Amino acid sequence: MRAAVQPGDRLDWLDYARFASALVVMLYHYLVVGTDPRIAPDVSGFGLAAEIASYGPIAVFAFMLISGMVITQVAQQQDAATFAVHRIVRVYPLYLFAMILTASIGLFGPERFHTTWRELLANLFINAPLFGERYVIGITWTLVLEVAFYIAVFGAIVSGMMHRVQYLVAGWVMLLFAGLFLPWRLPLLSWEYAFIASGAVLALWYQRRNARLNLALLALSLVPGLGYVVHTARASGFDPYIGVAITLGIVGLFLGMRGRNPRLPHARRIGLMTYSLYLLHFRIGLTFFFWWMTEVNKWWVVIGTCIFMVALSFLVDDVIEFRLRGLWKQWVTRIVVEPIAALYRRLRPVPAEP
Repeated sequence: MRAAVQPGDRLDWLDYARFASALVVMLYHYLVVGTDPRIAPDVSGFGLAAEIASYGPIAVFAFMLISGMVITQVAQQQDAATFAVHRIVRVYPLYLFAMILTASIGLFGPERFHTTWRELLANLFINAPLFGERYVIGITWTLVLEVAFYIAVFGAIVSGMMHRVQYLVAGWVMLLFAGLFLPWRLPLLSWEYAFIASGAVLALWYQRRNARLNLALLALSLVPGLGYVVHTARASGFDPYIGVAITLGIVGLFLGMRGRNPRLPHARRIGLMTYSLYLLHFRIGLTFFFWWMTEVNKWWVVIGTCIFMVALSFLVDDVIEFRLRGLWKQWVTRIVVEPIAALYRRLRPVPAEP
């Protein structure tokens, strides 16, 4: 019998899967979006490669599966303060750097990439549409979903509900399914969150909790998830049946990897630099296309841009995530965690003396 994955166990293959997903998303943006006439007006397209790359949005769903799995695992072994510090340190410094760099380079790109001061200020809060502005980094919408999930998990840790994580995840999946029949979309209960919920279920299944229940919950969570795949297919122009088949294949791969944890070289570094690649590649890479791409050199520009973006992402991650991580932790602890802890102590009722 294969061992159950314990909360906090690191799965190297997930880091490789995360990196592969980022590469697929990058190729989708470069081979499909990159031929937009407003970016590369003299480029005809990339033929069959672009047709294959058009299924790239499915890689975003793989990201969400991984996030649901990893966060559900680590949240079971961290207190609220540790979880908050780790999530803020992991998400915000890299996001802030990528957003400013993207906005700066975008000023020299096509007009659609130009960023106003209002947009820049709104994006400091990540969810720019709340302030009526567009995202500087187009894929930030997925980060908004992630942050909402983190906030919910933080609340579960604070309230002590993570000790009943099976009931918590089961309730979420059932509410998510019920949300399909509501006339409005609610945070955490719309189909955009379906694959994060599926990842949370997979985390519990990997821990060999109630197998039948979690397989049933996984199937239930895939109903809105596959509906979202079909919706994305219609919006992006790929075949919905093939998209559903690929998605089910990815879920099947995740199911089949339970109990397997091969040790892979440099997995942690590869997994961590994926976030910077995910954030940096879009507008910066397409701005390069705007500057240099022609019908003659288009493949060389794509290949060269991919290599450059991977190298840049590794360098950025090395500086911000590794070398400056201790500094970010100190700042977040002093600016966020300690004031919240002090407020909590002040508002907490003082026990009456006997």
